[in-house]
Amino acid sequence: MEDKIYFAIHMNHFLFYDEPIIKPKDVPDGNEINMGKAIDYVEKRLREVEIQDILKAQLKVKFGDISNNLEEQITNASIEKLKELTLNIFM
Repeated sequence: MEDKIYFAIHMNHFLFYDEPIIKPKDVPDGNEINMGKAIDYVEKRLREVEIQDILKAQLKVKFGDISNNLEEQITNASIEKLKELTLNIFM
């Protein structure tokens, strides 16, 4: 079990050079890590971050600069709201 957790943690560090997404405390004793679900979660989160970054870049091009408050709101908004905002601004 510890070998699987060790592998998952080091794969996360190797791929993203960030804090591991799957931590030993997240895996109950005796259970296996479902790497398929873990990879799907990571890919979904990366897509969300990419959408946020694209919208911020588009707003900077259109308006010149955006406030820290707006940038924070974009970061905390759901993907559905970001898509709707993008359509309303650029259509």
